[in-house]
Amino acid sequence: MMKDYLSMIYENDDASLVKLSGYIVTAIDGSNFILPSTGENTEKYGVHDREGAEGPVMGQLSLVYDCINKLAIDTCIGEYKHSERAFTAQHLHELKETLRQPTITTFDRDYFSIRLVDQMMDDGKKFVMRMASRNLKRYSNQLDSAQDKTFDMIFNRIQTNPYREDRAFRTKLMSITYPLRFVKIPLIKPETGEAYDEVLLTNLWPEEFSLAELKELYRLRWEIETVYNVLKNQMKLEEFRGVREQLILQEIYCYV
Repeated sequence: MMKDYLSMIYENDDASLVKLSGYIVTAIDGSNFILPSTGENTEKYGVHDREGAEGPVMGQLSLVYDCINKLAIDTCIGEYKHSERAFTAQHLHELKETLRQPTITTFDRDYFSIRLVDQMMDDGKKFVMRMASRNLKRYSNQLDSAQDKTFDMIFNRIQTNPYREDRAFRTKLMSITYPLRFVKIPLIKPETGEAYDEVLLTNLWPEEFSLAELKELYRLRWEIETVYNVLKNQMKLEEFRGVREQLILQEIYCYV
């Protein structure tokens, strides 16, 4: 029902939706949350491990959020240690089913995987990912600060070792070329004045978004962080009125 309702909103109100260069800008991110401490919830969701003591019962909430129009498009709820990337694959499927408009999805640095990139490329979806220094450094190390370059990325047998148990995907990975753009954005740490670079990976081309425009686009991702702050600190999401799973899920879906 929620998916059908949101699809109707985006279809019927398309003319009034705020877009960036014709795109709906979305972000995917997750957050852990404390649950009522019952045996059922402990078994279903898990417990936060603390050194020398058992922590609270916790679950994980993941959202696809429209950063400009401020709507939660898809919600996933799962166990405390559920894979964020697994949630993301599910989110991207729902996003494809729910919205007909072109979208750009933004990700923080922990979300990168070439499997996720492959899924979005296959679906014709645009994305911007902040990259950790360890990821694809054979490409990002070729950029100077404030430089912008597109590479035809390829993967050999050694580089595909993490996927050796998935023979079909590994074979595909070694036989395909991914044209992707790396952007190194110079920034200043406000607390120290220290200069540093953030690396973004995207399939948006320079004629679509300049380096400065990509920086602004990624800044919009902060809206999903604001949502979690509102849910936890203003709406008191973790102060559940019921303790059974069905009641907990109802409260979460009502909030988001």
